[in-house]
Amino acid sequence: MDKDKVTLVLFPGAWGNRNEFAVRWWFKNVISYFSDYHVVIVTYQGESLNDIAQDATDQLRLIPNGSLALAYSMGSQIARGVADRRPCLFK
Repeated sequence: MDKDKVTLVLFPGAWGNRNEFAVRWWFKNVISYFSDYHVVIVTYQGESLNDIAQDATDQLRLIPNGSLALAYSMGSQIARGVADRRPCLFK
């Protein structure tokens, strides 16, 4: 990870969010727009919103505090769940 780049965590919506390949395809224009950032993609696994938020938090355990979040649709609820669990993760 480039230490000079700010980390941007991408929380996709409900469609195509189960694997990184699908997210990269759906959000290719968004990701290319943020080329100056270190973009981290969150994928969703779980049966409930709480399960998904916990899984996302686990995926982000090595992401530094003070990162940025970009959420689309359902991704905003997941981002809120992660922020509740790690209040200092996002600016």
